[in-house]
Amino acid sequence: MSDATAAILAALVGAIVALTVGALAFAAAMKQVNKTALAQREQAFWDHRRNTYANYLDALSTFWELVNNDSQRPPSDDELSDTRAALSKIRRAWDLLVLEEREERGAIWRAAGDLEDLCAFCFENLEEWARAAHVHGLHDLSRYVTRRDEYTEHIASSVAEIRDVLRKELHRSISV
Repeated sequence: MSDATAAILAALVGAIVALTVGALAFAAAMKQVNKTALAQREQAFWDHRRNTYANYLDALSTFWELVNNDSQRPPSDDELSDTRAALSKIRRAWDLLVLEEREERGAIWRAAGDLEDLCAFCFENLEEWARAAHVHGLHDLSRYVTRRDEYTEHIASSVAEIRDVLRKELHRSISV
């Protein structure tokens, strides 16, 4: 083999090795870029989910603060309006919460649905109480106070339960 042929073969082998090393380096770099992008996507996903959970818990807290009182008088029209708005906020937050749940009709769906029902029943009791007081005057309406107190007690324990469900969901292994 002549020196020229040997030089061409050496250059060809060097070029093939350089291309192979370059391709391997490119593949490794792309794999790392994909891992980083996935990690960023998962972080954004979990940040958004955490914010959704926080908004839901805030809506529940607002409602509970409005209904949890020791008043023996029926709610005023303004109080009913504020409570209705708080219940509406819970329902909007519940819709978003359910959309983001991983499993259809999973633990969050069940807990949030039960809690939304409790809040709706509590609000209906307040409306009935106000209506009865308006129609019949302020006679013995203690059954409404008793029901309100029972609902607020159930709501408080249900909020504690759903807070645990949401915390467990946030601390699951991350996988989008």
